[in-house]
Amino acid sequence: MLSLFLSLPLSILLQRLRHILPLPSLLKTLFLSVAPALLLWYLDDNNCRYFITTALILRIAKRPIGVTSNISCGKSTFVSPFKSSPTDSSLTGSTKVIDLDAIAHKILLPPSLHAWKFPYNFINSYGPILSTFGKNGDTNILNNDGTINRTKLGGIIFSDPEKRRKLNKLTHPKIRTIMILEILLSTFLGSVLIIDIPLLFESHLQFMFSSIYVISLEPEEQLKRLKNRNKELKEKECKERIESQMKLTKKISLADHVIDNNGSESDLLNVALKTKKYIIDVERFGMEWVWGFLGLLKSFGYV
Repeated sequence: MLSLFLSLPLSILLQRLRHILPLPSLLKTLFLSVAPALLLWYLDDNNCRYFITTALILRIAKRPIGVTSNISCGKSTFVSPFKSSPTDSSLTGSTKVIDLDAIAHKILLPPSLHAWKFPYNFINSYGPILSTFGKNGDTNILNNDGTINRTKLGGIIFSDPEKRRKLNKLTHPKIRTIMILEILLSTFLGSVLIIDIPLLFESHLQFMFSSIYVISLEPEEQLKRLKNRNKELKEKECKERIESQMKLTKKISLADHVIDNNGSESDLLNVALKTKKYIIDVERFGMEWVWGFLGLLKSFGYV
């Protein structure tokens, strides 16, 4: 039991090393796989073997894969193939997507629309947002049906960093709570879990993921696509939304994998399908499982 508790911080350290080591992604994976394996093989103390083996297993066992980017960079398009069952017979596993944008939209809905829909009937930001940002006169952020007008709310918070921080305090803890509930529920499905999470790095949640994919896009193309997608927004408003986020170059520097989306939508979907196959074939059954299993066998004297 002590070995298990000691292994938790080591498993987090192993994950953080993926983002600290100045090595290409593949070399980092090999290093973090082989180095603990050598320790497992040569250590004489069984407790140490249990300690390292448990840390290796905790590092990737049911750890989701994160997909992130900035606004209008194609993140949702990239994860769309992960939401469907594989049609290719070579894909022998399945994937499940948790979309944090969708969760953020749901917690803005009136509680009456969430009757008997756990957990949204208990975890909701509708009331606190109305109390904070107003529902009367010039500050009215409601549609005629009583739902929050996200365009009006965006106009308020993207032009004012302080109001944006207030909104984040009202929504982010609840979004994370629902995300954790979804992860716990998904552990019983045996699927590879993909989390579509816009503010992954801003929320300092890197330690939660076995690997992180960032969708890259040139700034000019990003602005163009945002203007085409949200025609109700002026160019100034589009730029405010882009500038409110962490620089994409910074996210790329922190990523394990970078997906180029400067081509067509079909190009991105093709890359997504290939990535899905790679994730199912490699990420789910990585080298750490092999080394951890061999180390455990050696601990019991079988090898």
